[in-house]
Amino acid sequence: MRDVLQVSSVTFNAAEPSLVATGLLGWASFTVGDGLRIEVTVRRTRDDRTVLSFPTRSTRGGGRRPLVNPTDNEARRVIEGQVLGALREQGVLR
Repeated sequence: MRDVLQVSSVTFNAAEPSLVATGLLGWASFTVGDGLRIEVTVRRTRDDRTVLSFPTRSTRGGGRRPLVNPTDNEARRVIEGQVLGALREQGVLR
């Protein structure tokens, strides 16, 4: 596992009910290591998984470019596990 990807200071802002109905649960902010603060969306997928969506920016051509993104699937799982685990401990997720 990646010890360097230590997540802390997890906070959550819930989405309004009309957005929750579309799968958007809210926004989570967290710190990675000692110096990088990231804000992501927390979503429920159609198959009832809770996942993080990392921020992207629209390009002039209509595409999407990531602003912040895990380097690989292992890093995504480690970060997602820590953030979602903290939100469950706080009682904001089931």
